[in-house]
Amino acid sequence: MNNYDGIFVRIAKGTYRQPPNDRKIVDQTFALAKPFYTGVDRKTKVSVYGTVDGGLEDRVCRIFCDLTDIKYVDKDGNEVELKLTAEEDDTPDEDDDAPKAPAGVNYEKLFLATETEAEAMDRIRGSFEMFDKITMSVCDGTIRGLVVCGPPGIGKSFGVERILNQHNLFTKIKNGLPKYAIVKGYASPINIYKTLWEHSAKDHVVVFDDCDDALTDDTALNILKAALDSGDRRTISWLAESRVLKAEGIDGQFDFNGNVIFLTNYDFEKTTSPRLKAHMDAMMSRCHYLDLEIGSQRDRLLRIKQIVGDGMLKPYDLNPAEEQEIVDYIFDNADHMRELSLRMVKKIADLRKAQPHSWKAFVENTCLKRGAKFQRMYTALQSKHQN
Repeated sequence: MNNYDGIFVRIAKGTYRQPPNDRKIVDQTFALAKPFYTGVDRKTKVSVYGTVDGGLEDRVCRIFCDLTDIKYVDKDGNEVELKLTAEEDDTPDEDDDAPKAPAGVNYEKLFLATETEAEAMDRIRGSFEMFDKITMSVCDGTIRGLVVCGPPGIGKSFGVERILNQHNLFTKIKNGLPKYAIVKGYASPINIYKTLWEHSAKDHVVVFDDCDDALTDDTALNILKAALDSGDRRTISWLAESRVLKAEGIDGQFDFNGNVIFLTNYDFEKTTSPRLKAHMDAMMSRCHYLDLEIGSQRDRLLRIKQIVGDGMLKPYDLNPAEEQEIVDYIFDNADHMRELSLRMVKKIADLRKAQPHSWKAFVENTCLKRGAKFQRMYTALQSKHQN
């Protein structure tokens, strides 16, 4: 397969078939992944490197079209002619979204381009099942330090809290204090130190949830690195004078024997800031690091579909058709949502329950970006004027 760097395809009209709805492509230009060909289904198509701004996913996408509806162009829009071999011109024995690429290919992009929806959902489910198992290992002390990254609103916090509650069930039955603490949002260095001191026992767990500001604070970061360290002895120190620690009887130095989970929205491996990357590398070298691998809009949508299918909306007493209506609405308006998250699903379900006959209007005003409303209003106004 040739390398088509610098070659683009201008599509006058075509169709991108991605459930739940086909998307029409009209007068758009994309980087070329694979020239016009006939697949095993005997349908003609061209493969392009999609973009979210172009109405596709950030991956290789098949656009169904006729040869007369496309032109190959360079970066300046000048038409170019591709000299194709017979194999490239018509490949009925191959229907490969992702072209064979030379050395240096992005295999993550290549894999995601060929993954089916069912395979993607299996991958996502597998990541969260692994997350549950590793969290259990943190609770029993087998793993002492864990960093988990993933976008907000996909269930990181819920999963950890569920496992912690299960692990502390007998303690709660005996009316004992829970052997864990969950710190959410901003946490000052001294509060991080105090929390670790309070839960420094061997069977305790401290969860830092969305405390990403700590990654940019040298003092907080050094405390976290000490707590997450894999060494035999983890000594944490606060050597500066502190009236707060003295007043509460907290030592200026102690051995931390508990366990730590750090939940973050940052992708440690893709951070470009040199300073931040150095801090993240230091944390990854000290503990286990799990990437939930939900980086694309498609993955977030499939995660939503998966969790709703698992019964997320049962408390709302909606029938299956009503639940599917919510999922379809989110898929159809994914580009306009203020955020794609499980929290957003609940917000829409709240409105669906409270306003069963006009919930979409309420969602448009509270859950969609402002431009989406005016786009609909503009389209309606244009239709009115034309009539």
